[in-house]
Amino acid sequence: MNFKNLFPVLLSVLKDWRVIVTVVAMFIVIKIAKYITNYVKKPRRRKNKKNKVIAAAPAPAPQTEGTEQTESTEEA
Repeated sequence: MNFKNLFPVLLSVLKDWRVIVTVVAMFIVIKIAKYITNYVKKPRRRKNKKNKVIAAAPAPAPQTEGTEQTESTEEA
């Protein structure tokens, strides 16, 4: 069989709707399989628990000069 006889046969095979549908279906299956194998689940975002803890803690009382002196006399 020479190329002149082979070329029309190849064209008729490639133009057949069953070949086209099969190629498209295989392309979709390969894309889905590649997506599934490369899928990486995003890590969960934790809620800001630090903000709640800081807000729940009472603010320290400001120290004045008089309270610092009494504390130093108690230590001595």
